[in-house]
Amino acid sequence: MLRSFFFARQSIRAKIFLAFSCVTALSLMAVSAVLYIHMSGEATRNATRFASDNLRHSNEVMQMILEDVDRINTVVVADSGSVDVIAALRSDAFDPSYEWFREKQGVTALLTNLIAYKTPITSIAVVGLNGKMYTSGTPEWVEKQRLTDDAIRQVSEGAGKHVYILRRGADGEPEALMVGRPIHYNNRPIGAVITELDYRQIERIYQAGLTPGVANDVVAQDGRIIVSGNPQLPADAALHTLAAEPPAVPKASSRIVINGERYITVSSAMPYAGWTAQSAIPVRTLLPRYQQLRLQMAETAAAVFLAVLIVSMGVAAGITRNLRRLYQDIQHVKQGRMTVRASIRTKDEVGHLYRAFSGMVEQLKVLMNDIKRGERQKREAELQALQAQVGPHFLYNTLNSIKYLARLRHASNIEETVASLIDLLRAVLGNTKEFVTLREELDYVQAYLNIQKLRFNNRIEARIRIDPELYGCVLPKMIVQPIVENAMIHGLAPLRQGGTLAIEGFRDGGFLVVSVTDDGVGMSGDQIERLLRKGGTEGSGRSSFSGIGIANVRERIRMTCGPESQLQISSVQGEFTTVKLRLPLAEGEGACDAARAVGG
Repeated sequence: MLRSFFFARQSIRAKIFLAFSCVTALSLMAVSAVLYIHMSGEATRNATRFASDNLRHSNEVMQMILEDVDRINTVVVADSGSVDVIAALRSDAFDPSYEWFREKQGVTALLTNLIAYKTPITSIAVVGLNGKMYTSGTPEWVEKQRLTDDAIRQVSEGAGKHVYILRRGADGEPEALMVGRPIHYNNRPIGAVITELDYRQIERIYQAGLTPGVANDVVAQDGRIIVSGNPQLPADAALHTLAAEPPAVPKASSRIVINGERYITVSSAMPYAGWTAQSAIPVRTLLPRYQQLRLQMAETAAAVFLAVLIVSMGVAAGITRNLRRLYQDIQHVKQGRMTVRASIRTKDEVGHLYRAFSGMVEQLKVLMNDIKRGERQKREAELQALQAQVGPHFLYNTLNSIKYLARLRHASNIEETVASLIDLLRAVLGNTKEFVTLREELDYVQAYLNIQKLRFNNRIEARIRIDPELYGCVLPKMIVQPIVENAMIHGLAPLRQGGTLAIEGFRDGGFLVVSVTDDGVGMSGDQIERLLRKGGTEGSGRSSFSGIGIANVRERIRMTCGPESQLQISSVQGEFTTVKLRLPLAEGEGACDAARAVGG
């Protein structure tokens, strides 16, 4: 049954069902995909926004701490009050002299007061290049172990700037961040003041409030790692290079792959220390709750799709029910029974189709009756035509007899005239072609002129100048001869001394132009208007051979050659008249069909 429903005859019902199914499936997939992408993008934006705000806040807190340390170190270097640190470093008093003890007591008291109640600061030390050391927060012997010669050298060569050194313990783990500033006298370094910050507190500042799996890193401008929140990340140089050298145009976020896992990174610069804080958010941690939503969306889409399938089957059956009834009626009519049995009253397209089909059947009945009547009339017309053939045949035979007698009596002018008359009669009565070549049309004109020679006693001179290349052009039959006839009867006949008739033909672009000019009596504007008026009698009176007037010629070329064809008349009374035909160029038998198509 399903095979019959879906595949038999490729039914419209099956196509409607499949169309419903495909459209619904694609729509559900598109909506689900757009919704999921939007939610995923919103989750990513929320995560990056939160990470960016967290980094900015952490940088602000850290900068406040560093500014506080900067003020403390500045006080130590620049203080010239009751305790002069520079003087103590430059004095010649060393352990165990009394003077050295007093200096140490004063400097130590100053340092203790400066770092009192400063939670992140664990110790402060003033170290001279001459070996003197004053500390607060940790014993001097501890500081001597921590402050290596390399660290003191880095600070003293800092050119007046703060130097940040990450101090690590014996196990290699970070213990403190040393912030040092050199002490100068007469533009020469004589020592350094070094303040230590608790690394765990700095780490808590940057790791506070992070979601599981997210890690913050802080990297110095030279690429040194200040804070590493994820043990896997320091091994990846690309991340720290990115953090140490932020792009010229800051990006909201970027994506990187570390050890095969995808991360979204968000950076925030702290120009004060030359650091860049960067948060690495694993992509897998962003959308766990939306995976359940994706499953729910898939289940909902499947349920909706199933419901649409059931509805579409019912809709398809309802639509095709009337189509099947209409098909049965069509088969009924095909068998020759011109009756419509179904009655479909719906106002949809099927109902319109049924009413159109019913009307067509009624029209077919009328047409079949008309065909029967036409066939009967055709048989009657064929019988009449057969009877009418006796008249023209008798006329041709009679004229041929006259032509033969004229030849016997050596009356060449009569023989030529009768031959021309026979040719014209055959053109009018015997030739059923609607289109002829220009060569044939000129033969008709020449036959007519031969007849007129006898009438006008050779008083009229005819000149024909046609480009031989145009002889094959196709045009409607008997359109040049009526123009020549009109020129002879109305232009040249009234002249006593005779006249000249000029017939010219040439190509003008894609058109054939044939002009007929006589130097007869000419015409006024009113005469031209009457001549061109449809139904006018100029040129179609009893003296006319073809009975075709100029107005008739103009209508014929418009009907057969299209609206581009033209017939123009120009005349000056007492001087000349020119009738010009302008027809689209056409050659060969195919051109006749083309001309008929244009005319039809």
